[in-house]
Amino acid sequence: MNVWQIACGAPGRDFRQIFLGHDLMLIGPGDPGEFDRSEYKVALKAEWISKSQFAQVRSFVENPKTGDLVLLRFGHSVIRAGLIAEAGYHWDEAFDDVLGWDLQHSRRVIWGAPEAIDCLRPIQPVFSNYKQQPTFTAVREQRFDALVPKIFEQIRGRPLKPLPVIPKVMTLEEFGTELFEGGLGNDAVERAIDAIEKARRLGHWYAGGLSGRQPSEHEIIAHTTIPLMLALGWSEQLLGVEWDRIDLAFFDRTPTGPENCVMICEAKTPHKPLELALDQAVRYVKTHHLTRCRKILLSSGTRLVTYARTKSDKWVP
Repeated sequence: MNVWQIACGAPGRDFRQIFLGHDLMLIGPGDPGEFDRSEYKVALKAEWISKSQFAQVRSFVENPKTGDLVLLRFGHSVIRAGLIAEAGYHWDEAFDDVLGWDLQHSRRVIWGAPEAIDCLRPIQPVFSNYKQQPTFTAVREQRFDALVPKIFEQIRGRPLKPLPVIPKVMTLEEFGTELFEGGLGNDAVERAIDAIEKARRLGHWYAGGLSGRQPSEHEIIAHTTIPLMLALGWSEQLLGVEWDRIDLAFFDRTPTGPENCVMICEAKTPHKPLELALDQAVRYVKTHHLTRCRKILLSSGTRLVTYARTKSDKWVP
């Protein structure tokens, strides 16, 4: 039996819910498309992907077999074990943005119950001897030889859990129609679509390394977030840039003081986990006593995530 290990994220990018809740394992980068050696070699030569990424995706696609054992890792610890349920792999566009990562390469795995890995407790965290562990690799260590059969015996066959229901991605034309039907005028709709297209082009430019550096958080706000907000109807008078250390504050009237702040935005550079910025934004809401702030916007330029404040003061996406 082949044994594999795969990471399901890290603090700030935690994929455990989607892996375990839907009997999946995912890996990226998937933006170059369904895996084809020649196409991915082009991406490698263009430095869109690294040698390590190429090797991992190729192995993920070509090597695992039905019935192989997979150790699911979070950080250095193994949190579950499962059996690969189907032959072949899938490239699924629905996973083009999983907390900011393109993880379209997928396989179905029947994950066992937590007690299936009880035999690993004496050696947890299992992979602490690795300073840097690849996302997906084969496990070929003698210390697992006696443990693998014990784990395998604990995993019971069952039907696969259903795949997540992912809303249809709107085209820009559909998005414009939604904005118009929501009351935005034709000119404003065109400005909003234009702002999105410019942000996408700029995002590809940054991602291609043509700028020679990563954009700062201030650049993200200035070049992508503010133009979109202006197009959607916010005025310069009601937007506070670097307002009391907050990247961008939104007000429903002047003066632009804490009592009139209704939304704040925290920005991160591309590929930084936006979810970590939520804790920072929530702290700002509390320390600045923004009692009327009901929404938090997180921005990496081409990725925007909004959270709403519930009556019980919880923040939900």
